Amino acid sequence: MRSDLNYSLIEKIKDIVKILNSFEGKYEKKFNFTELARYFGLNPQETHLAIDLILETQKTMRSTFKNHILEKSVENGIIYLRTESFLDKIPDIITLEKDHAEKLGDLTYAFLEIKRGKGFDLKDTSSKLSAMVQAVKNHHPYFFYKNGNDLIYPSRLGLELGRIILSYKRLNKPVFNLKVDRYEVKVEQ
Repeated sequence: MRSDLNYSLIEKIKDIVKILNSFEGKYEKKFNFTELARYFGLNPQETHLAIDLILETQKTMRSTFKNHILEKSVENGIIYLRTESFLDKIPDIITLEKDHAEKLGDLTYAFLEIKRGKGFDLKDTSSKLSAMVQAVKNHHPYFFYKNGNDLIYPSRLGLELGRIILSYKRLNKPVFNLKVDRYEVKVEQ
C-alpha cells in the first residue's frame, strides 16, 4: 500500500529531477533549489530529503554503475532492474572507418555545441543527425548509450574519441591511430 503523501512527494522529486536537465550547458550557474521547493510546496524536511535522494543517486550512478547502464525489465509480471556493461562489449583495438570517424566528430560537435548535452532522437527519421548516429551506432554501439527517456547519448568513450577527432580536424591533421583510455583506435583511410 502507498500513502498519497509519499506518492505525491516521489512524483515531485521525479519532476525536480527532470527540471535539473536545465543545468545542461550552464554548469557554472547556481540553481535556486529553495525557489523550486517552494514552487512544489515542499516543507524543509521534504526539501532536504529530495536533495539527499538526488545526491545519493548521483553518487551511486558515478561509482556503482559508472561502466554500466541500469535498465528496467518485466518478466512474468515481476519488475527487475538489470545492468548492461559498457566494458564487456568494447574490443581493445577498435577499427573505425574514416567516414564513421568523421561522423563521430560531427556528432560530438553537435552534442556539445548545438544540442548542449541533449540526446539524439532516433525516432526522428528525417533528421540528418539521427541518421548519422544510426550509421555509427550500427557498427560501434559502445560509442552510445540509451537513457531512460528514449534518447541516445554519446558514451564516455564515444565523447572522448569524438573530442580527439575534432581536435585533429581543427588542426587539419589526418587521424590514423589514437589511444583513448585503454583502447587503441585505428582509423582506416
